[in-house]
Amino acid sequence: MNVDLLSGKQGAETVAAAFTDHLAVLIRLKLTLRNMHRGRGRLRMNTTLLNDEPFRMKIRGAWNEWKQHIHRFPDIVHWWVQYAKQKVKGFFINEGAERNADRRRMEDFYYSAIYDVLREPGPHPDKMLKLKKLKAKIVRLSSPYRQRLMVNTAELHQIAGEHPSLHHLLQSRKRQENRLIRKIVDDNDETQTTSTTILRAFATHFQQAFQPTESKDQSVKQLIECGLRTIATEIRATLTQPISMEEF
Repeated sequence: MNVDLLSGKQGAETVAAAFTDHLAVLIRLKLTLRNMHRGRGRLRMNTTLLNDEPFRMKIRGAWNEWKQHIHRFPDIVHWWVQYAKQKVKGFFINEGAERNADRRRMEDFYYSAIYDVLREPGPHPDKMLKLKKLKAKIVRLSSPYRQRLMVNTAELHQIAGEHPSLHHLLQSRKRQENRLIRKIVDDNDETQTTSTTILRAFATHFQQAFQPTESKDQSVKQLIECGLRTIATEIRATLTQPISMEEF
């Protein structure tokens, strides 16, 4: 970490990350830049929403409602610039925000279900089957969003309006292969290379990580006593005496 950033570090922690053998590292920084101002962002309209028939029906109804305000403007150009254009922009933004919120809520639900499966007792084959089903649901949920990211990335060298070709498909397959986990080292320092043993290693690791730690009352008492300093008897007697007038 840079020396300037290190001075502003307030804390760091590791959290569990799904489908990986690594922990995510979170670092909290406090920046003291006072003159940094963020300008207005730019909107990139998601025109793929127009491929959805329910959305087209909604925007047709809204368009008919907006057209009723044309008589309030000098001409149709002023109506479009001052009124309709902002309405269309806000309509697309609200629709995209609602769909992203729904997708995030579903992802959070599936991830919480994964942790529930890992915590519950049971044989590993049953857990592996449940984890595979949940993983398939997450992949299906995020598949359209991932495809849109792959098509819009500059790595594909795809011009506007061009349909994905065999080259684009091969590039997307290559990136997908690079994201796959081929080999991990489990808690016993053994290398696992098959999908079955990798999923079993993950299930075992998270099951042990989230199990409650048993503690004895005597051990807790000893731990508390380690943090308390013992005061000598002669000093304790002096401290318990009342304050005299000379000490004021």
